[in-house]
Amino acid sequence: MSGHSGRISGLAFDAAHHALVSSADDGLIKLWSLDDSGRELLSLAFMGRSDWLVVTPDGEFDGTASALRAMGWRLGSSNEVVPLDSLYNDFFSPLLFQETLASTASRGRKQRKLPRRDIASVLQLPGLRAMLNQSLASVRVREGRSVLCMPVKANVNVSLFADALPYSLEPNSGIARPDDPNCAMEYPLPEAQLYELTSTTPLMRPLDRAVAPDRPGRLSSVSGSTLHVQTIAVSEYARPLPSLPASPSSAAAVGTLFERNQRTGRSPFRDTRVWSPLVDDAATLHGIMRRLDEIAAAAEPDNVVLLLLSGHGRVPPGQEMYYFLPSGFVDSNPMQVRDAGLSTAMLADAVRRMPVGRIILVIDSCQSGGAVDSLLKIASAKTRLWQGARKPQASQQPSATYILAATTPWDAASQSLESGKTAFIEELTNALNAPGAHTIRGIAAQLKRSFEQRKHEGRDVSVHLIESAGADFPIAGR
Repeated sequence: MSGHSGRISGLAFDAAHHALVSSADDGLIKLWSLDDSGRELLSLAFMGRSDWLVVTPDGEFDGTASALRAMGWRLGSSNEVVPLDSLYNDFFSPLLFQETLASTASRGRKQRKLPRRDIASVLQLPGLRAMLNQSLASVRVREGRSVLCMPVKANVNVSLFADALPYSLEPNSGIARPDDPNCAMEYPLPEAQLYELTSTTPLMRPLDRAVAPDRPGRLSSVSGSTLHVQTIAVSEYARPLPSLPASPSSAAAVGTLFERNQRTGRSPFRDTRVWSPLVDDAATLHGIMRRLDEIAAAAEPDNVVLLLLSGHGRVPPGQEMYYFLPSGFVDSNPMQVRDAGLSTAMLADAVRRMPVGRIILVIDSCQSGGAVDSLLKIASAKTRLWQGARKPQASQQPSATYILAATTPWDAASQSLESGKTAFIEELTNALNAPGAHTIRGIAAQLKRSFEQRKHEGRDVSVHLIESAGADFPIAGR
């Protein structure tokens, strides 16, 4: 067996998992199979006090956001290295270490599913897989050419990549099909042999998740739980980014709504804690991460955490990583977003570290749907871990994570001058304020219906991208 680049410093046999563990001066710990192949299963690296990274020979990885930034992909035999952000959506695999060990212990009876190559991975557009699963996008063959079908026109420039080469999907390149409700706008795709997936065979199986937002399931109780509400809003950015005057007022409206519900008896929760909002100068990357750590330290397992982000968002060209732009962001260098932005990987870290079983992420920004695919992976992993670790105690409720994104990866979020709120938060607060009791799944379904209604009325709309993993639970009213 070969694989380390430094002197071997330790060996240990793991009989339970039928594996060999090795460490070396190169700083890596490697896991090897003890079957006839003796193949390398994975490498584990620790960085600093709390950062770690797991990588398999197939290219899958899991780890903390900081550790992922320290690694990259080398293109072929060249010396060119690209960040893991470029393939984050496809190769990020939560529970990679645990699932690899389980596969080894079963002597091959439980095979891990390797990353699949589909139209979403070919075009390297995060969020496309969720859109395809929800029939918000499709790939068809029109007059002998593959086209990407969308329910509405794209309103931001999106750079796609076909077989690792840039392919720009310009908003004006779309062809309107007003008579086709399932393909109102179509965008020609690069002519290549990569699109045999456009046959009548489904493009992909739905991602492994416990429940979808509009599917009935068990309703978990919140009567003994505390709801933690944290809103983060940025309105003022350095030029050329435009200001977003409705973001702070939208954040304030959400906090006020939950405080009022608790005060007037409309809250299904035992208690509600609305943390002080982080607005503009307080909403720096450091300030956001520090506050998330404070909430994690204060929250109990049966609590619910709602996190709202409102501001500018971006998916850089050629990347599979969404970034929320915090206060202090200066749009002077294309790579600056990686250094100063709040990435999908950081949000995944926050979900993983949060000790609560139920989390609601509301992302109100342009291109926010770019975070959904990867966050759904971590949500599904957290649900499986939570279920496996649960003790038979009536007080512990099932796990659930809901991701409510205002837009798809190629939509721009809008702000309402009349209401003083962003369009998405106006819809959300209207749904939460409606008479009666509401569950989070019901609210998610209402947001979807709202889009369909506005589209039917011919209004300018943004497509909301909503996903979930886990159980339903009450969120407003009694």
